[in-house]
Amino acid sequence: MYVGSMIDVDVRGVADLATIAAIEQSVRRTFTHMPGTWRVRVSASDERGRWDLRVHGGFGHYLARFLATADRLAESVARRLHAFVQLTVPPLAVVVRRPVLVMRSLEPPRMTQPSTADGQRPFELTRPSTKRSA
Repeated sequence: MYVGSMIDVDVRGVADLATIAAIEQSVRRTFTHMPGTWRVRVSASDERGRWDLRVHGGFGHYLARFLATADRLAESVARRLHAFVQLTVPPLAVVVRRPVLVMRSLEPPRMTQPSTADGQRPFELTRPSTKRSA
């Protein structure tokens, strides 16, 4: 089911087009079912070999710094995104549903005897009498 989300993916510091495409695909696969606007940025950190993953969206801001080689970057990003969704986004089964008011009578309706002499319907539904007989 398509919910309707805008996803902006920004990958910086990566020269390999296949890695960039794999990162974009994992980001879109992760956020397609979530409504709202999502901005995801993957960039090289100040420390050598470390990467920053920044996520901005309907559930706040998230920053993950992790160690990964360039050939394992897409896999590491997918793992971090999965962890973000598991920790931050409530599952659909836990979402509180609105209560529904159901009114039922204590006794089922009684069927009256058919009477066609007065031109009435053959069966009528009546409610049980609340009067008590002595």
